[in-house]
Amino acid sequence: MKILHMVNTYAPVGGIEMYMFALLPQLALHGHENALIYREKHPLTPNTADPSIYHVPVTANAARDREAAAEIIKQERPSVIYMHDVYDSQLMQLASQMAPSVGYVHIFYPICPGWGKLYKRGDKICTRAYGPGCVPMIYLRQCASARHPRSVYRIMRQTKRYLAAYRALSGVVVGSQYMRDLMIQNGIAPDRIDILPPILDQTTWTHSAPDRENPTILFAGRLEYEKGVPYLLRTLREMETPCTLVIAGDGSLRLSYTQLAAELGVAGRVQFARWLSPEALQTAYRRSVATAMPTIMAEPFGKVGVEAMANGRPVVAFDVGGISDWLRDGHNGFLVPPRDVQQLAARLDQLLQNPDLAEKMGQNGRRYVQENYTSDKHLAQLLPVLERAAGADG
Repeated sequence: MKILHMVNTYAPVGGIEMYMFALLPQLALHGHENALIYREKHPLTPNTADPSIYHVPVTANAARDREAAAEIIKQERPSVIYMHDVYDSQLMQLASQMAPSVGYVHIFYPICPGWGKLYKRGDKICTRAYGPGCVPMIYLRQCASARHPRSVYRIMRQTKRYLAAYRALSGVVVGSQYMRDLMIQNGIAPDRIDILPPILDQTTWTHSAPDRENPTILFAGRLEYEKGVPYLLRTLREMETPCTLVIAGDGSLRLSYTQLAAELGVAGRVQFARWLSPEALQTAYRRSVATAMPTIMAEPFGKVGVEAMANGRPVVAFDVGGISDWLRDGHNGFLVPPRDVQQLAARLDQLLQNPDLAEKMGQNGRRYVQENYTSDKHLAQLLPVLERAAGADG
C-alpha cells in the first residue's frame, strides 16, 4: 500500500510530529511505501534528499499552494492519504477528492472556533457542540481571541469548513474515547471513527533510577495558555519538598512565565530548558522523579504523559480530556481535579517523599505502555483503517 501523509510541520517537536517520525519507519519495515507533504519548516526540520518528502510552503497564494499539492498527489498516486492537522480545509477537500483519505484529529480545530475547548474566563472546559451558540460564548467566556464581529464570523466559518472537510473523509481517527465522543457530538458517524492512540518510538524506552540527590519534576510542552504552566509555578510555591522544576518547551508566553516565577519567588527552582532534542528529552524524563501535566484545556490524548511512563516515571495530571484513558489514579500516577494547586502540590510531594511509591507507579506505567503502545499493536489497528478506506473508495 502506498500512503501519502499530509502534515503541517515536519520536525521532531510536538506530539503530532514525533508520531510521524515514529510511524514512517515502521510502515516502511512492514512493506508499505510512504510519501509526505508538509507545509511549514521548523528549525529542527531535517535536511533530506529523500524525493518522497515534499515541502509545499504556505504562501500568500493559497490556490497556487493547493495546486502544487495536487500535482504531487497526481504524481504519487497513493492508495490512501493520511492527514494530520493540515490547517487548510480546501486542501483537505481537494486531496480527499483525488484519493481515499483518513484524517487523524489531534486537536480541536475542526470542532472549536477557539481551538481549545476552553473558556478562558474561569479556565473551564467547554462541553457544547460547534454551532451558533459558540458566538455568545466567544464574548462572554473568552473561548477565542477574536472580538470584532468580522473576526468572529471568520473563525466560525473556518471551523464550519474544517468540520465539513472531516465529515467528507473516508474515515476519522482519534486518540481517545473523549475525542471520539466529541466527534460524534459534532456529527461524525460513529462507525467512521476509530480510536488509535499514537505510536511511541520504542528505541527510547529505557529505565534508570531518577536523580534523588537533585530531584526534578518535569514539564514538557508548549508554553501557551492552555498548558497551564502558571498553575504549576504556583504549585511549586506550595510544595514542601525541595526540588527543581524543569520546563522543557518554548512558546509565546515564556517571558511571561519567567516573570511570574520571579514574582512567586520560585525563579531559583525553575529551569527553562526550551525545546530539547529527542535524546535530551528522554534524559530529562529519566532524571526526573515525575512528570507534571497541569493542562487546563481538554487534552485530546496527552502523549507526554505516556512517554514519561515509557521511561518508568509516574505522571501527575489534571483530570481533563483524554488523559484518564491511560492515567489510572493511584496506579501509574495521580489524577488531580483541574486547577487544584493544593492537590497537585500534595501529590508531587507524595512522590518526592516516597521513592518506593514513585518506583512502583513508574513500573506500573512502563508495563502499561509496553502492553498497549508497541509499534506492532499500533499498526495492527491502523492498517485496517487505511485499507478499509482504500478499498471502499478504490
